[in-house]
Amino acid sequence: MSSASRGKVKAGWREWNGPQVLQNVQRDTAQNMGRWGDHAVMLIRAQLYPGHGYRTGKLQRSIHRTPVVVNGKFVTVYFRADTLYAGVVNKRYNYLSEGLQDAQRDLGDYINKRK
Repeated sequence: MSSASRGKVKAGWREWNGPQVLQNVQRDTAQNMGRWGDHAVMLIRAQLYPGHGYRTGKLQRSIHRTPVVVNGKFVTVYFRADTLYAGVVNKRYNYLSEGLQDAQRDLGDYINKRK
């Protein structure tokens, strides 16, 4: 098998380029997971309100997601809060886990979206 035809399979009259399809799927999945991550950040921030972990808004503004990491079959989204007291507030009010639970309900919709 020559290097030019490696990864290509004849399917009827069409040529299927497996590696290119895999790259497209990874790219689209990463984009959709990024959109879901933005949605999750919004829902996490919504868990903070006066009397429930919100005083000045600094914690709410510090919550963000890091860029999506694609590693083979795995796509990872990390969430952060860049304040020293974020962990203390989370232990008391569970804003992070409640926001992520709300976002997980919508995860399938974001993964299945196409462009």
